[in-house]
Amino acid sequence: MPVHRREQLSPGTELRGPAIVEQPDTTTVIYPGHRAVVDSLGNIVIEVPAVAEARDRQVPTSPGVASLDPVTLEVLRGSDEVVVVSELTVPALLAARALSDELEPELLMGAKPRIVLNRLASRMFGLAPSLAEAERALQRKADGAVSSDWEAAAASVNLGGAISHHRPKSKIVRDVTGLVDRLLIEAERDPKLTPRAA
Repeated sequence: MPVHRREQLSPGTELRGPAIVEQPDTTTVIYPGHRAVVDSLGNIVIEVPAVAEARDRQVPTSPGVASLDPVTLEVLRGSDEVVVVSELTVPALLAARALSDELEPELLMGAKPRIVLNRLASRMFGLAPSLAEAERALQRKADGAVSSDWEAAAASVNLGGAISHHRPKSKIVRDVTGLVDRLLIEAERDPKLTPRAA
């Protein structure tokens, strides 16, 4: 499988999957049959055949869960934790439940995906389901919630870098730190949850 360095890709570069693009802070996987083009701003735009076909035919795509490809599934099987993040909308909650149900039998040692709720700002989006309503839709307990903080997210994007660097007191930083700390404490209490050595 070809591996490309992100900084060596110029605007207009086209890549066909399977391929990998590496950079210091992330790895981009271009799956077989997918096409990626570097746009004029340096973004990697990946075109997924089914989405492109639906767009071209003007057919709405379903919010349901597609079967997981073997590469993604293998990455998830090797992960210490699998966290599904869901917005507080009924379609997103149902999709999170379906994805978790699809993942659960595939994970090693009886691991279960954790579901974290993204609490959207009610003043921007109106009413959202309560935690109890969300858990009824999920048919399981949520493992945590992360607050929205649009100002911190915008600062992170505009200034480049992690939210924790630019807005260390942000609600997002507080919630994510608390969630990670809780997961680490649970892992210490349960030896089968202890992260594997690299």
